[in-house]
Amino acid sequence: MLDSEFRSLSSPNKRTNFVGISPLKELTNIKTPTDRPFRVSIEGNIGAGKSTLIEYFKNMEGIETHPEPIAWWRNLEGHNLLELLYSDIHEWLKVFQSYAYSLPGYNANSPSEEDSSVRVQMYERSIQNNRFCFMEQAYTNGYLHSADYEVLDAWYKWIRANVDISLDLIGKFHIQGGPL
Repeated sequence: MLDSEFRSLSSPNKRTNFVGISPLKELTNIKTPTDRPFRVSIEGNIGAGKSTLIEYFKNMEGIETHPEPIAWWRNLEGHNLLELLYSDIHEWLKVFQSYAYSLPGYNANSPSEEDSSVRVQMYERSIQNNRFCFMEQAYTNGYLHSADYEVLDAWYKWIRANVDISLDLIGKFHIQGGPL
């Protein structure tokens, strides 16, 4: 398989073209001005291809990937928070958002901080997206009470003040794939 082509593991009959992307040559050669890996957040709508892109980079040397922690959302001590969220967004959004903020995949601290071979960390969606996209939209659409909004905003501000969640690149992607 060429660097510019990837067959999705979830859709083996789809082929995604990454023409112009040479991750081994470009992404792993980026120099960062700090002592940590270069951080990239992959953003996009459901079905846009974020997971496909994360999967593409998963086994590349020097790149650490952090897919969305869907399994964690679906099983918190036997509770499926994602299902609860979709069943009653007014009731469960604040709980879901609070839990999402606490997950290690959503903040930039990870064991690789000590691993000098990891030069790029890629996140499927970011805590910033969670705060400034999902939370704002939920508040604007009336799914969050103003008190819930303020609590979640205070939680985000605490995380930002106490954890390095900075990103170096935020990319919005929509991957189009056609039949083989």
